[in-house]
Amino acid sequence: MIRLIFLLLTRKVAYHDPQIDYQAIGAKKNAPRWIKQLKAIGQWPDEASASVTT
Repeated sequence: MIRLIFLLLTRKVAYHDPQIDYQAIGAKKNAPRWIKQLKAIGQWPDEASASVTT
């Protein structure tokens, strides 16, 4: 474990566990903010237009 810590500190990189999906965690955390911003600029489809099928 000391070797790992030494390598991480000398290379100045963060440890990334290969079993964790960091991209999914980030998307889950930020999705409500992204949706709010899309609604604010009018780029998020409303329920009425989403339910209409052609």
